[in-house]
Amino acid sequence: MLRIVLTLLLCSAAWAAPGDSPQGWLGASLAPVEDAATETSGVFVSQIVEDSPAEKAGLRGRDVIVGIDGVNVNSPAELIERIRKLPPNSWIGLRVVRRGAERQIDVRLGERPAEGGPLKLVRGWIGVRTIDLPPSLRVHFGAREEAGIMVSDLVPGGPAEAGGLELGDVIYEIDGEPVAGPGELYRLVSQSGVGNPVEIAVGRDGAPLTLEIVVAKAPPRENE
Repeated sequence: MLRIVLTLLLCSAAWAAPGDSPQGWLGASLAPVEDAATETSGVFVSQIVEDSPAEKAGLRGRDVIVGIDGVNVNSPAELIERIRKLPPNSWIGLRVVRRGAERQIDVRLGERPAEGGPLKLVRGWIGVRTIDLPPSLRVHFGAREEAGIMVSDLVPGGPAEAGGLELGDVIYEIDGEPVAGPGELYRLVSQSGVGNPVEIAVGRDGAPLTLEIVVAKAPPRENE
């Protein structure tokens, strides 16, 4: 289980100062991580900036970067320093661990945005609306007393419907983390990494059920 050990470092939001030489830019929120089982470390990708080199190359939230151009990296500071030394349009090879499997991702770096430039983070989405439940109803529907929200609407053909979620299901866990309210569901899904499958524990007709749903990219909001 990956464990974030320090506060998130939003390197994606750092801007180049006027007059500086152009620096390479990846476009991802990073944090240090430590694998509790193996005591190895790497760089945890928390979220991805829309239309960034990271998104175009297929990097995902929850990926763990363990190397760049054949050199191991143990912290966000190491990775950022290596990227900043490269000019825009440089190619880098990232060694990435995704859901326990290692892969190589080649990224063509962009140019760091000018100060004040808009940055939007990629949000995960499964196409579901939910309502909160009191503890007594959670238990009645097969969830736990401390966590559980009811599915009130599904986007036709969306990831949740395709994955088998049904109206009236009570969601109480995502990838082992309790879902105590609709806001917690939004947070967990939006940061799960587009393209990643998530395990959703639900109560249905009083019985527990686990579904695997693939997270999609959230459609633009009406005011975006």
